Amino acid sequence: MSKVIPIFSKRIFDKQSVMELVPILERITKQTFSKFGQLKEELRWIPKGEPLYAQISDELEDLVEAWALKMVKLGCSPRGLWQVDFDAKDGRYSWKKGNISALFIPHQQDDLDPSLEHIADTLSSSFPPPPFF
Repeated sequence: MSKVIPIFSKRIFDKQSVMELVPILERITKQTFSKFGQLKEELRWIPKGEPLYAQISDELEDLVEAWALKMVKLGCSPRGLWQVDFDAKDGRYSWKKGNISALFIPHQQDDLDPSLEHIADTLSSSFPPPPFF
């Protein structure tokens, strides 16, 4: 029987709970990334002024927002496109698509490295537009 994962709950993660969640994140992200790539390729051949261009652009945004919502449901914080953070007691873990594990980042390092600033702490924050080309 599979382990039940609480959704929409604020969680403090340890290394074990992060490692249990990474395969789930990878599966969700892989599926979304595949669909994203298909839509991006379609968009590539459509002139920007066409109504279909706007429709597919909206689908891409909806796809990214749906992915981010799934990450939030699992207790993660979307950090950017295909990257999430997990709150930990003394810092955070960070995972991005293609990695088989998550990197632990102590709280002090966040203060020292401005590149570690969150892009989106909550789903209501705006996400950067997906890179189309």
